Formats: sequence, C-alpha cells, structure tokens
Amino acid sequence: MKYPKTDLDFATHIIEFDPRNRSTYAQWTEIEPILQERAKEVPWPSNLAPKPQPHSENPDSSDPLPEAEYLVVTWTTAENHALADMLTPGYSKTSWYNYDRFFDSHYKHNIQQGAPSLEENRLGSFFPISIGEKSALCFKSELHMDTDGRTLPIRDLWKQIIQEVKPKLVVTTGTAGAIGSDIKLGDVIIGRKSRFDCDKMFVDAPFNKQQYTNSPVPVTYLQDVVESLIPVNAAVLHHQ
Repeated sequence: MKYPKTDLDFATHIIEFDPRNRSTYAQWTEIEPILQERAKEVPWPSNLAPKPQPHSENPDSSDPLPEAEYLVVTWTTAENHALADMLTPGYSKTSWYNYDRFFDSHYKHNIQQGAPSLEENRLGSFFPISIGEKSALCFKSELHMDTDGRTLPIRDLWKQIIQEVKPKLVVTTGTAGAIGSDIKLGDVIIGRKSRFDCDKMFVDAPFNKQQYTNSPVPVTYLQDVVESLIPVNAAVLHHQ
C-alpha cells in the first residue's frame, strides 16, 4: 500500500488494518505480519470464562439488537479479531451477526464517500455472550468518527444500540494509539477520563476539549489481569 494521500485514507487504513492479512500492511507499518491465527486462550477465573451464546437461527441484519446487561463496543479489524479471540472463542469475527438496522434509510446518506462503512454496507456486527451469570453483547462498529464526515452518524448509532441493548454498563475498547508518543500497540490503558482533542474536522465542535469522567476502577480488580491473563499472549506483542 502506498502512503496515504488524505486523512481519510490514513484513518481508513488504521481501521481496516488486519495483522493476520499481509495485504493490509503498508510501507509505514511498524511491525512484521503476525502469522498466529488467533490469540491463545487465557486462564479465566473459575466460572468466569466467556461463553458464546449463538442464536438458534441467524437473525435478520435489520432486526434490533438483543438486550444484555453489558455492551462492549470496539472499532477496528484488529480489535475485532482480539475481541472474538478472547470473548467469543470458537466464533471468529466472520461468524458474528451483521447489523444494518436503518442503514439505508437513515445512515447511508449521512456518511461521506470513501468511509469503510459504505464498503461494508452495514453499521456493524455483534455476538452475544455470557460471563458467569451476566449477559453481554460484543459489538464491532463500522462507523467511526474519523471517517464518516461532519454529520457524525456515530452519535445516532450510539443512541440506537444503547436503546436496543438496554445495558447497565457500556465499555468502549480498542487500541490506545495517538494519545502519546510513548504509547505502543499492545500497551493497556484503562481510562478514568476521556477528552475530545480535535484539531481538524471538529475543531469548532461544541464537544471539542470537553472532558468526561467515569467511576474509578479499583486497582485490586486488575491484579489477576496483569499477573495471569496478559502474560499468556505477551509473546506476540511487539515491544520497543
């Protein structure tokens, strides 16, 4: 792939980059292709291993999303692979159910040309799981703030999926890039605050520079993650 000509080209490359597909690597890609097909299974705490909950029949892509207590949303192809490896074992990202509810009637005309969602012709894909006695829905969005244009259709998607899933907690997860020169792919960041830092398309938007805070995560909750779960796949992370 040649160097990107526009911001949209660069954002699209990041979103569609697949570490398991050599054809998606570009001249500026910092790492060598990872040939491992999927991440290794991690030693989940007793009775807390994620269990996929497939539908008995494939739902129609225009159906509303199923309700769940927790909603986990991610954004890029690489992140989708990781979420599927960890939370929907036995069901790769290509096994997830497509979701295009109101895409043609409401979203399509609000998305700028060249955005990945227009190529996929859908809003995203999803898969239900359970963790212990809790239900969760994993969702990979095809919309993205960086690629869809000034109309920000992602705002409507957030409202739509939250109204349908009715979760008591929403987790947005992805790669912690572009937040500092010392942050590399594979580093783990758990944010207690988020702030819009826009200097181009949305520099004059009312939400720019606004900060949002969530409840703090007790450090004690992370001990098992750091000591038991992360090291299993540490060998495929590229450190510098």
